[in-house]
Amino acid sequence: MESKTQADLHSDDLAVDRFATAMKAKLAKSRQKGRGGWDDKTQCSGEHLANLLVEHLAKGNEGTFEDVANFAMMLHQRGESTDILAKKIDDNDRYVQELEHDYEQLNLWLLGILAEHESTGNATNTINEVRQYYTNMGNANGKK
Repeated sequence: MESKTQADLHSDDLAVDRFATAMKAKLAKSRQKGRGGWDDKTQCSGEHLANLLVEHLAKGNEGTFEDVANFAMMLHQRGESTDILAKKIDDNDRYVQELEHDYEQLNLWLLGILAEHESTGNATNTINEVRQYYTNMGNANGKK
């Protein structure tokens, strides 16, 4: 069997080797911080690793590529199903949709309060005056 020299390797292979070196360095740094246990399913669930991968996608800081690759490697090496990652992404999408819905509801509620407040002729009041007005209204209605 003949051994390939660096000059004989394809650029893809060289890139993978460089990236693997960066991944190893990131893992070593994490171990120094006391992190570990990904390979023990009793210590770390696949769902947890999938969650970490998805969370790190949005970080965008130094080392994000290595973190994402390392979490993908961990899931791969544990033999986790790719469904676990798809489910985590779907869960996060649903959570974002719920937050957007709640934001829309809050916005409508605030618009209603502002419209009601303007109808009382107090549209020039400060936010603290508006807050006091509605606190007084609540107290007058038996709410504390």
